[in-house]
Amino acid sequence: MAQRLTRRSKAILSAGLHPHYAETVETVAGLSDRCIAVPSRRVRRKDIAALIDADTACVVVQSPDVFGLIRDLKPIAEAAHAKGALLIAVVTEVVSLGLLESPGAQGADIVACEGQSIGNGLNFGGPYVGLFAAREKFLRQNAGPLVR
Repeated sequence: MAQRLTRRSKAILSAGLHPHYAETVETVAGLSDRCIAVPSRRVRRKDIAALIDADTACVVVQSPDVFGLIRDLKPIAEAAHAKGALLIAVVTEVVSLGLLESPGAQGADIVACEGQSIGNGLNFGGPYVGLFAAREKFLRQNAGPLVR
């Protein structure tokens, strides 16, 4: 979606993004040669912002991240938007949004969220609840059906 909206091909994946999510992005999006993974020792905002260039379609960050850190997404969003890139936020615990400022309010353009903690109980390994949000101007670019 970010590639289509920006007409760019590079994705920057934060070191705080769960490794399974990063592998999925590289495989499914066909970006294995265009994904820039920030090394785990460099998870600071300025390290991520320094990698954003004119080819960057999106920056993908997770909050709380895989290390359990809560990220302020505003500076990363500002850096991404200044270069014409989108910020994609991944939220692994939807209940955390009861305490934290929402990713959209922090500047995220697209949000993917795991909603299991407010969904059905797991029965034989499923079902899980996946949540997706995007800025209203991007909704028609979504690959799937919309529910309002």
